Amino acid sequence: MLSDLNLDDTDISILGLMRMGLSDAAIARRLQVGHRTIQRRVQQLMAKLSVPNRFALGARAQQLGLLGPFVPDSNRPTLLEKTL
Repeated sequence: MLSDLNLDDTDISILGLMRMGLSDAAIARRLQVGHRTIQRRVQQLMAKLSVPNRFALGARAQQLGLLGPFVPDSNRPTLLEKTL
């Protein structure tokens, strides 16, 4: 089934960056592509994985094993650190 999804390395990168909580604009900067490119790719990913929104996209990607274990980005403060 995974091979039927036709996901490339960029798709997996986008999913991973989304899981880290990055916005489309931040993902675009990281991948050095346009903001609209990321928006379009996210829409395509939602269609490929048959989900209605970004949250469901991340959950489905994790369920399918498309993403490894979550390791927080040490350069980004956690929610708890933001509130302290």
